[in-house]
Amino acid sequence: MRAIHNILAVAKYESKTLFRSWFFRIFSILSLVFVFFYNFATQTGIGMPNSDMIALPAMIPFTNLYIINLAQAVIAVFLASEFLKQDKKLDTTEVVYMRSITNADYVIGKTLGNIWVFVMLNMIALGMVAVFNMASPFTRFNLLPYLYYFLLISLPTLIFIMGFSFFLMSVIKNQAVTFLVLLGYISATLFYLQNKFHYIFDYMAFKLPMTWSEMVGFANLKEILIHRGIYLFLGLGFICITILLLQRLSQSKFVREVVIAFAAIFMGIGIILGVTYILNISNEEKHRSEMVALNNSNANLKQIKIQSCEIDLEHLGDQISATATLLLKNTEKVAMNEFVLTLNPGLAVTQLTGARFSREMQLIKIQPEKALQPGDSIQISIQYKGKIDESFCYLDQTPLQLETWKNSGNGVTDKKHAFITPTYLLLTPETRWYPTSGISYSSRGLNWLSTQFSQFKLSVKTAKGLTAFSQGKKTEEANGTTIFNPEKPLTQISLAIGQYETRSVKVDNVTFTLNYFKGHNSFDQYFKVLTDSIVPVIRDLKKTWEIKIHREYPFERLQLVEI
Repeated sequence: MRAIHNILAVAKYESKTLFRSWFFRIFSILSLVFVFFYNFATQTGIGMPNSDMIALPAMIPFTNLYIINLAQAVIAVFLASEFLKQDKKLDTTEVVYMRSITNADYVIGKTLGNIWVFVMLNMIALGMVAVFNMASPFTRFNLLPYLYYFLLISLPTLIFIMGFSFFLMSVIKNQAVTFLVLLGYISATLFYLQNKFHYIFDYMAFKLPMTWSEMVGFANLKEILIHRGIYLFLGLGFICITILLLQRLSQSKFVREVVIAFAAIFMGIGIILGVTYILNISNEEKHRSEMVALNNSNANLKQIKIQSCEIDLEHLGDQISATATLLLKNTEKVAMNEFVLTLNPGLAVTQLTGARFSREMQLIKIQPEKALQPGDSIQISIQYKGKIDESFCYLDQTPLQLETWKNSGNGVTDKKHAFITPTYLLLTPETRWYPTSGISYSSRGLNWLSTQFSQFKLSVKTAKGLTAFSQGKKTEEANGTTIFNPEKPLTQISLAIGQYETRSVKVDNVTFTLNYFKGHNSFDQYFKVLTDSIVPVIRDLKKTWEIKIHREYPFERLQLVEI
């Protein structure tokens, strides 16, 4: 209890001293003014509303916290680097130094005082942003991303830069040199090291992709937590080391030993998280290389033709279970003793009937009971279950190209290729969530580029309250199963499941459908005006498009699905 009292006393006087600092006041006011005018321009009708903020409301606190985080990082460097020097120069802590207080109490109190001041700055800025958000006619308000981004962006950055500043000041013991080192480090991370080495040096999370969606949350939460944990624990470790380096009697041998233990633990956790972060990325790149090598070794195999593909799929929370019944035909001029199918490596084959098989990563090697002669057909059934391994997608893209995707535009959007959650599912053909003929990408030859037309049928069973969408005529059965029957052969199919609502209109022989998440129908007010004229408008647009491409739209429906 004595230690807590001492820590709170130091924190109280430290926060009061910082609040009275004109440097802090001026920079804080300038930051708040900038945030005010930024939101005035992006969230009101005065300026041009930002399209990202309209599409994803989480972008509002996200982009604003970038501004606040950058400002507080610079302010914290100047204030934290005054640690000890300014205290001794102005005798602001003489009343503390003369008392029987441990170095741990003193440094922890100083840290908490600094953090409290910056937390208040964050709260004021985010409160201003929230007022704009709630008053804006263009955007929707959601409280959760405000909390998430504060904890993931601001707090780890603040603790790290303060701990690092305290540590450098204790080691260098020269405020000017400490300023130069810290400002040089900030400049390097902002202008050069941003996305280098998979964002490992981006302590401010300035380029780290961490967009949040109300439907699926963060795209890669595990990687984000590891990355932010690196700097959180390193910052705590530097604070502990600062306690040990403080040139003042430690007052307690036991406390010193405890601080040494915590310094080792915090620094160790930070380093382990850093190694884990890099290893995870390296292992993914190695896995992608192995899949390409496997495709290369099978690049010369003849492809089997998939005449029809019937899929019975069940959505089981965070994974899927499916059975694919394939009618296969040898359209080559030679007999086939073996051929391969591709299925996402995250989906485990539990049973295959109709032929012998072996599985190696993404490939299923099929050996018929007897060789398939030209024109012969075979039917097989594959049962599989699991999640989507996204590292399999877009094997033709290099790591550099994948990183470029993430840094396009505003530089904060992550790229995810599939979603399987209890309330939302999105599977596109690139994930190979159903068996396909041949290999995917190979760096040897172009045989993998061939396209096949197959007759698909998809049956989907999901949780109550969720709606499924795919290509073809839709039929809903009494047992909760939804069946999709495309009238014509297709090259591929997709599947989306979520809490959707639907608006549809039939123009001539085509049914146009708009499917959106519940609560996202902000456009209804405009359709009240267009009730009588929407059909001729769509007809004219369709005809204009057909004349432009010299083709008629060949299908009976066109569905737009919000994702």
